[in-house]
Amino acid sequence: MELEQAPFDLEDIAEEAIDLLKYKAEAKSLKLSLAVDPDVNCWIVGDSTRLRQVLLNLLGNAIKFTDAGEVKLSISFAPSGRREVSFAVSDTGIGIPPDKLPTIFEDFIQADSSITRKYGGTGLGLGICQKIAEQMRGRVVAESTPGKGSTFRFEIPFHPASEGAMSFNTGMHNFHDHRILLSGGEASERLRIRATLTSCGFNCAEVGDSNEMLRVLETAGSNPYSLAILVSPPAAARSIEQGMKTRRAHPNLPVLVLATSFEAVDARSCREAGLVCGIQTAARPELLRLVSRALRGACLAKAVRRDESENCAAE
Repeated sequence: MELEQAPFDLEDIAEEAIDLLKYKAEAKSLKLSLAVDPDVNCWIVGDSTRLRQVLLNLLGNAIKFTDAGEVKLSISFAPSGRREVSFAVSDTGIGIPPDKLPTIFEDFIQADSSITRKYGGTGLGLGICQKIAEQMRGRVVAESTPGKGSTFRFEIPFHPASEGAMSFNTGMHNFHDHRILLSGGEASERLRIRATLTSCGFNCAEVGDSNEMLRVLETAGSNPYSLAILVSPPAAARSIEQGMKTRRAHPNLPVLVLATSFEAVDARSCREAGLVCGIQTAARPELLRLVSRALRGACLAKAVRRDESENCAAE
């Protein structure tokens, strides 16, 4: 097995895995969540396909063996240093007896033969995950308490993607004609963000607060804005509320909320409201990634709506 070495967005891969398995979790009334440490540089070089395969296997297993509670994927820097990313898939499922833990990564082995009858499966998934992790110079380890749940962890070394590679792969070069409207936060912070985006070719304007933002958006006329960015004060909930208000008034406009801390953001509520959220003090590559995600999501949504409209017309 040869691993591809190409730049990709780590958070995008994780969200894809979550989205693909969301229906299985919902069918069992399980909470399925993703937590990405804001310090992690999400643009890395590696094999996104193989990484997605490992995440899907571990998340799928966790959902299969959990009847109540939650399954969570966490991504952070490994304790050993900032050149390794740590992944952890935890659940509140049936757990694994301590004496069975050493054998669960062997091919065709499951912790209990009765599991095959109740839950199905071949016992190959964890063995494949381990082989892929080892190819990536990592290793999957498990810890578990019977009846309370399990956590599967693996760490892989990574190389951050160059800004040029990130720009090309996100299609940022296609977004330079888009207009961006900034609002909220301190004037100095808006200036920093505006300078970063302007240097990349974006047409960026700013207003003092969200009410003024709504007025400007309403009067944009034939030259509409492509993205609204709300810079959060210490009370992030206020900006999230204003972001939702903006989305209701302009449902086709992507909104990016930049909060002062990860804890201040209710990521689930933001995602359900169609908002993209990030950290206010994000460095240039991370800020560009967030802007790219918001704009790319809007383009995809328009394409879907256009396709659905054409299909309806054809019928």
